[in-house]
Amino acid sequence: MLPGLPYAVSQAGFFTGLLLLVILCGVTDWTIRLIVINAKFSGRPSYIEIMHHCFGPSGRAAVSFFQFAFAFGGMCAFGIIIGDTIPHVIRSAFPGLQNIPVLKLLTNRQFVIGLCTLCISYPLSLYRDIHKLSRASGLALIGMLIIVTSVLVEGPHVAPELKGDPSARFSVINSGVFQAIGVISFAFVCHHNSLLIYGSLRTPTLDRFATVTHISTLISLVACCTLAISAFLVFTDKTQGNILNNFSAVSIPSQ
Repeated sequence: MLPGLPYAVSQAGFFTGLLLLVILCGVTDWTIRLIVINAKFSGRPSYIEIMHHCFGPSGRAAVSFFQFAFAFGGMCAFGIIIGDTIPHVIRSAFPGLQNIPVLKLLTNRQFVIGLCTLCISYPLSLYRDIHKLSRASGLALIGMLIIVTSVLVEGPHVAPELKGDPSARFSVINSGVFQAIGVISFAFVCHHNSLLIYGSLRTPTLDRFATVTHISTLISLVACCTLAISAFLVFTDKTQGNILNNFSAVSIPSQ
């Protein structure tokens, strides 16, 4: 998850965190293409069918379970981020909303999580063709750019009491390396969609898919490094799991 990357760097150490970002991005690029190559060699159209072809019913059951577990974990993570951000944004934009009956529910964390899940996540998950999510993906990309730009621009201007210890900025390695690997891997992983994306290409060839994969992972790496570096250098030892929580709920200019 993008907002958790500065925390991953704080856990691993600045230089170790950046190294993990580069290595895991490269591993992601390689393994995404490897899945499509295996599909071509086995003549199977989906991730589950590849596992069934190679390992039989037990492989099919295993990959189905792990895909469900990953998707469920991702859904929970999205719910947490929604609950951490949207109610605060609504309260800031409409200060008097909490005093209005019924509408005050829009500032309630549990209600907002449920509303976004039922009205946004659930309808989008009903599509069988990932190509139909192109507009939603474009909107998500714009949101990512807004988050990265906001943290990059506003981070240095937060109040001094919100900033971390400057001496902890350029640490080499910390004790939370394995925790950082988990967070960074979760941010990059998209393997379960690789064959769907391959099939959505107008001319699906291995070379074209490799080009798309290289460009996509490179853009992701640049965005992740920009967010992680700019946020960690400001908040260092105070970096939270969701970097947006490091910012004050009200505007407090630095002195």
